[in-house]
Amino acid sequence: MIHAFGEAFRLDKSISGAPIKLANLELIYDETQCVLWKFLADHTTPYFSHEQLNDIRDVQRAIYDGSEIKIPNYKGGEVRYVVFGSHVPNVFSLGGDLKLFKDLIEKQDRASLQFYVKKATDAVYHHAVNSRSIVTFSLVQGDAMGGGFEAALAG
Repeated sequence: MIHAFGEAFRLDKSISGAPIKLANLELIYDETQCVLWKFLADHTTPYFSHEQLNDIRDVQRAIYDGSEIKIPNYKGGEVRYVVFGSHVPNVFSLGGDLKLFKDLIEKQDRASLQFYVKKATDAVYHHAVNSRSIVTFSLVQGDAMGGGFEAALAG
C-alpha cells in the first residue's frame, strides 16, 4: 500500500524512542503496533547506492528470519508491519545509480551491472514478498522515479 504524505509528516518519535542509525538507514521499532519503520537516512544519496542496497537487504534478512536487530524494544519474531520511507528531503528515491550505470556501460562491464541490478531487484522483491506474511508499506514523501517508483509500488 502506498501512502503519500506532505513533506511535514515525520514519525512521532515518542512512540518508540530513539532511532537506530545504520550507515544509510534509520530504524525505529514501535512495539505497541509491531511496526518496524525503515527510512533512508537524510545524509545518504537520493538514489540506490550499493551501500544502501546492502543495508536494506541486511535488515530485510533479519526481519524475515526473525533475527535480532539492535533496536530498543525490538523482537524480531513480532514484526507484523514494515514501513519503508526516506528522510532525504523531498525524495523517496530517484532509483538507480545512473552514474554507476554510465560508468559500467562505458567500461562494458556487464557482470558488475548485472550484479547491481540483481541486488536492487532483490531488495524490491523482498519488500513486496516475504515468507512471514509481514505487511509492507511504502511511505512516499517526495519524488519516486525509476527504480524508486518500483520500490514504492512494492509496498
